[in-house]
Amino acid sequence: MSDEFEMLVDVDVSLKDAPTVCKQVVDRLRELKLITGRLTKECVLGKSGYMPGPGVAQAYRRDKREHDFRELKTCGVEPEVGRHFNVWALGEACEGFVCPKCGEAIDAFDEKFGESLNSGLTLWSEQASKAPVACLHCRKKTDVTKWHCHPPLGFGNLSFSFWNWPPLNSPSWQINIPAIVREVTGHTIVESYGHV
Repeated sequence: MSDEFEMLVDVDVSLKDAPTVCKQVVDRLRELKLITGRLTKECVLGKSGYMPGPGVAQAYRRDKREHDFRELKTCGVEPEVGRHFNVWALGEACEGFVCPKCGEAIDAFDEKFGESLNSGLTLWSEQASKAPVACLHCRKKTDVTKWHCHPPLGFGNLSFSFWNWPPLNSPSWQINIPAIVREVTGHTIVESYGHV
């Protein structure tokens, strides 16, 4: 069995403000009892995260046929502060890219496009002011953050990965977690996902 995650990315927060905003979101999730305890490496596949809290039982009405995700070893909420993107979106889950200039689709695994994409991702990660990626069709260069792909790469300075949680858009949720994060931050939140 592979592990899955949904990632909520704050694409507006500055690197300077990200730690403060992260604490505000964590405090709100704690207040709702969706997370509990201290940061630990035991419940996520990334750096460290928080265990699901007792409020999940009231917030999510699981079907009797569903397995309780809280019983899995990997089931935490992992906050990440710092410039990053969803690298797992480039794996087998990637459905391709669409040029923001001409609207043409490009195979995510096209070798020539991959070289340009990797260059743009490296520049963006190194905090360059421009991180251009060339389209194979129109030849125009556009910043890597403007390209459309599914799942989104989610470029930002703050994200929260929900490891093996039921889909956050499931009707079984009695609360809207992405909306809660959006409300706390006051920023645009991009939803992404992946599996390992």
